[in-house]
Amino acid sequence: IRGGGLSWAEGKIKGEPDRYCIVDESSGTLGELQGLSCRWQPLASQKGSIVSLLIRSQNSDDHVIGEILEKLDHVIEGKVPSANPVSKGAMRYKTLGQTVKTEWKYVGKVFAKTTINRTISILVSIWAFAKRWPAPFDVQGYVDQIPSHSDYRKFDDMLRMVLDCSPKQVNEIRNYLEGLHGEGKIYFGLHESSHALMTCMVGNLSEGGHIHFIDGGDGGYAIAAKYLKEQMNASKEIKNL
Repeated sequence: IRGGGLSWAEGKIKGEPDRYCIVDESSGTLGELQGLSCRWQPLASQKGSIVSLLIRSQNSDDHVIGEILEKLDHVIEGKVPSANPVSKGAMRYKTLGQTVKTEWKYVGKVFAKTTINRTISILVSIWAFAKRWPAPFDVQGYVDQIPSHSDYRKFDDMLRMVLDCSPKQVNEIRNYLEGLHGEGKIYFGLHESSHALMTCMVGNLSEGGHIHFIDGGDGGYAIAAKYLKEQMNASKEIKNL
């Protein structure tokens, strides 16, 4: 998605929340969390470092984003998809205690219907994914789909990526982006961590019935955004001199 519309809308919401934010007062909740779960352990880097990247063109020039993607394909052997942090080697299901502790954040009263349903779901999931016992659904098919159903890369007026890279690849990427920033072409934020985090929205376990949101560990996109904003603010200060 490009053209500036999303950035404009986000600015309106953050700048005038009383006018643009919609609150469903009848629900009595902070948001609709049905189907949302965090049952996978942090995804440890398989190559050395998980990199959270935010890249924004300084002049709304989409061509530079295309050039960056080509460069990343060159730097990352096997092209960008091979740096997807969601891989079979990194995926480990949480223990019962870990899962219950996390899931309890999404439910209210202990004996509510949603709590009972989630508890049953947790037990079945651990049985199927952690223990690999027989289950009434295609466990392996679902697990195989998760990498391609994850949003480790996306573009919404800004290129956002979470990549699993070697130290050499991280240095190449950082040096390349610093060069483009020095040329006045982009703003960027880069943050390294040892792992990525995966939050899942599961409607069903079939193809296209689930999506997995990826962020870098230890602050991930939030820390990368901080560095990107610092570059943008520094650029404004220089222009105002």
